[in-house]
Amino acid sequence: MSATSKRLRCSLGRLGPGAVAGLFLACSCAAGGGQGTPSPSPAPTASGGPSVAEDLTFTGALSGRMAAGSAGDTYVCAASGGAFVAGPILGVVGGLQVEMNITKLSFQGPGSYTAGGVSFDVSADHYYPATGAAGTLVVAADLQSGTVDIGLAVNTDPNHVVAHVRGAWRCPPGGS
Repeated sequence: MSATSKRLRCSLGRLGPGAVAGLFLACSCAAGGGQGTPSPSPAPTASGGPSVAEDLTFTGALSGRMAAGSAGDTYVCAASGGAFVAGPILGVVGGLQVEMNITKLSFQGPGSYTAGGVSFDVSADHYYPATGAAGTLVVAADLQSGTVDIGLAVNTDPNHVVAHVRGAWRCPPGGS
């Protein structure tokens, strides 16, 4: 089975009462390459849509700097009905396309949150906050930007930190 065929898309549907009419969320799910080990894969390129400056530095198994981001397919950047969603935001890290997604279902407005709900997909690899590792997501007052500082696990091993991301993110144009 190819890395592409392992990638799944799922719709979370409407956020619920008070949600922006027609707002649908998308999440990316990827089947990984094993017990916390990134899969070898070809280097795709980021989309050519309008971009904004990002300042995310990755270390470890995913290493490099994401300096720009653009809106991916089914892109949303909005807070509504007690939830906040931003993504997919596409960028390039170490020559690989990265897809960043933020989904906070218990959103209480701008501020600092635990890192749960933040993920990065690179080809067939799914990076997410490692269990037990310190991590924060900050959503700024503009609801269009913030910061992250997260120890990341990959694929099927949530307890092993294989990478770290730190820096500032911003929603590219195109979100509702």
